[in-house]
Amino acid sequence: MKVEKQILVNNLKKRFPIYLTTDASGEMKVLIECKAARIELDASVFDQAARYNLSLKVPYLVITNGMKHYCAEVNLESKAISHLNNIPTYKEVKR
Repeated sequence: MKVEKQILVNNLKKRFPIYLTTDASGEMKVLIECKAARIELDASVFDQAARYNLSLKVPYLVITNGMKHYCAEVNLESKAISHLNNIPTYKEVKR
């Protein structure tokens, strides 16, 4: 797990709170965008995580405000996004 990773998005320096890997290679598997509990998790929050993922190419996106959590799986080939009912298990992420 890594925190506060800095990336470039449209030539702007951005940071996202957390990302998870499944092995020592450090390949990113899950991007987690954290917001304060008072922040509503709407399309703009998910869009922010999706913009980060344009350069990161991570297969799972999670947004949370500590009270609610939403997850999506990204097909990196077709770029299709499927919203999931649950956050995937370690075993599901690792495959």
